[in-house]
Amino acid sequence: MKNRFKVIEGYKDKEIKKEYKFVKAMATNTRLMGVVGVYIQWKDHEQNNFHQLFHLDYEEYGIDNYKGVTEDNILKTEILKMMGGLGGDLVEITLEEAKFLIKKAIEKNPVESKEWIDQIENFHMIDRDNGLNEQEEILLLNKICIEVSNTNELINYYIMRSVGIDRDGIRYLSNNEMKIDFVKKPSILLKNTVEKLEEDKYIVESIIDLNGKYKLVVSEIRLKNKKVYNIEIKSQMRISPQEAAFSLRKREYIMLYLIKDKSKFLELIEKKKPHGMINDYEGGTLITEFNSNNNHVKEDIYYLSGDIRGIYYITDSNQLVVGAYDEKRAAKISEELEVEYKDLLINIKNIHLENSIIYQFVHSGETNILDFIYEDK
Repeated sequence: MKNRFKVIEGYKDKEIKKEYKFVKAMATNTRLMGVVGVYIQWKDHEQNNFHQLFHLDYEEYGIDNYKGVTEDNILKTEILKMMGGLGGDLVEITLEEAKFLIKKAIEKNPVESKEWIDQIENFHMIDRDNGLNEQEEILLLNKICIEVSNTNELINYYIMRSVGIDRDGIRYLSNNEMKIDFVKKPSILLKNTVEKLEEDKYIVESIIDLNGKYKLVVSEIRLKNKKVYNIEIKSQMRISPQEAAFSLRKREYIMLYLIKDKSKFLELIEKKKPHGMINDYEGGTLITEFNSNNNHVKEDIYYLSGDIRGIYYITDSNQLVVGAYDEKRAAKISEELEVEYKDLLINIKNIHLENSIIYQFVHSGETNILDFIYEDK
């Protein structure tokens, strides 16, 4: 559920091909989530830095976002904006490995990627000699994939890669060339429940979003040598949006504030949370803050929304609606808000709900959450 960027910033002059000297490259170790952030640093003949940031999607979109940065003083912020929501760490890679990652993303979706390639300064250098042999590819994957710590994590990642039709990810997590199709095109794993039957044998229940339609798949997975050895689909059936919503329901902790100066608050929160994903809606601005890791994948019940730390919705009626799915985390966020924005916010009400409603409110276009919650009561 992380960033899907579509804004393209500027156009390059295709007649000018400036040469740079490579300095270093890094990538996020988030390949098992289906996305990787790549950073490349170059210097020109005058020793000026040129930084390139890529957001690469290996399920559907290919090159998903790109930005070139020449100002060193904003680099850290721009890296957080591009990669801070991925939940991983940056690890050092070679230039050849960086070029290979970009090449593989382009192969996933050449049409969508070309939209970005046309904007990438220096692409003529990135596009050179970008092949790795099989052993080199395995070494790269070991760098950009975290070490799986338990069977829940292995199975959750495997189902996630299968639902995203990510063949490289599937091969990395399995020890044979199984081909099993959960879906016909890349889709989203909303929830995955893992239950142990016996040693190295598990029953798995998966709820999948098929672009607004929903499917429940029950499969049996066998493990061997800490890899998926065999998978067999036991049943699959379409379920209604209501059935999916019922299964995905989670407790929600909402904190409601009145904003004294909305423009100042927006400026400040965007500065303090550059890693947050910002989206504009009819009734306000939504900022989604993700966890700094992907530990939610280790649980026996995986939720797509498990990577969300907090939800901040600034409405056009000057309400700040903050949501979290964990009571302790909600208390921590409340403490942070009251320290960092104490002169800009007035706490109105805290609400504990058995079922999440904040996204319904965001999509409703309404701007007063109290009216939205209590209108039928």
